[in-house]
Amino acid sequence: MTALRSSAIVAVLLGGAVTFAAGPKLTTARVPPCSASGVEHERWSMKNRPIPDGHPARLLAFRQLLSTLMPTEAASRNAAQAVSTFEDTLFALDASVCLIKQSPDDCDLHLELAESGAACAHGPRAIVEVPASAGKAVQDATLDAVGLARLGKTKHVFTRPPDVHVVGFGFFDLSHRCTSDPVKGCQHGSAAVATIAELHPAIVEASR
Repeated sequence: MTALRSSAIVAVLLGGAVTFAAGPKLTTARVPPCSASGVEHERWSMKNRPIPDGHPARLLAFRQLLSTLMPTEAASRNAAQAVSTFEDTLFALDASVCLIKQSPDDCDLHLELAESGAACAHGPRAIVEVPASAGKAVQDATLDAVGLARLGKTKHVFTRPPDVHVVGFGFFDLSHRCTSDPVKGCQHGSAAVATIAELHPAIVEASR
């Protein structure tokens, strides 16, 4: 178990006033305006849970995230409740960011991660998301963490994938489940995404 690294970023989720110290100091970092923010859809309450300040996070290896399987009975569970202990657990993960974009359906920041920068070229990926409900400061801090001054309306693919430290709750994106590919899901990120398991909501900071 490891404590959250960035109490400053977490404090924003809890309404605290802080100054960010981690990552590049980029004054113009911001995401595009998005009118879909706050529009509820599947598993909304699970995707927008607050991350408690000071709560210990369990270390999660990237390969463990890839091998986390959604329970077969998940489809019959209440969408507002955890479908397994994975979704009840706060994890800490170190990985590299291959691409980042703003999801048009809910304005969340969608990041595809690989085990390393080199693995972004041909290796399997997993998704973490920073919800719009976390606030502008948290999303801007995510851009700081990956070294972007501004995010456009299209995805940004990194030529030099930045290393990041992510803290977030386990989450199965059931909206992308399908019988043809129950492990990866359908229309779930790019073709390189190899699992329906995510960290969502998540906080992203630069690796130290």
